[in-house]
Amino acid sequence: MDEAHGYAYVAEFTGGHIQRIRLSNGAKSVVATIATPRGVLVTGDGRFIYVSTDASTITRFDLVTNTHVVVASAGLNGPRYLTWADAGESTILFPQPNPTGTVLKADLTTTPASCLRTRRICQSVTRTRPWTRRTSSRSRTARSEGPCH
Repeated sequence: MDEAHGYAYVAEFTGGHIQRIRLSNGAKSVVATIATPRGVLVTGDGRFIYVSTDASTITRFDLVTNTHVVVASAGLNGPRYLTWADAGESTILFPQPNPTGTVLKADLTTTPASCLRTRRICQSVTRTRPWTRRTSSRSRTARSEGPCH
């Protein structure tokens, strides 16, 4: 989503396209073509989009020059969701489907981008805590998310 410039970007998996949708009127245009796209991340200035694929790559598309370059591919396992790790947009975080709970980061300041495992994150941890009502005291199971110990 690029609200500052009024666009949303959508990965069209089966068609192999990245669509840009103008938020004001819904007009669509194809801005990139790539096989099996999954995640899309746009830079703050709206010039670049980063696209993850089932081919285990992250590709940067320059929307001004209509060029692209694969910035990460080694050691990836079908990255799906991309998000910025920092305000300077120099590192991308993305979960890996296998093993479950693995998050990698791609450092864009190196060429090619170096991908490092950040840490394993639990999907959920079950614990009990007291739950009190006026008429009775009960226990219930609560779910919390956090790092594995």
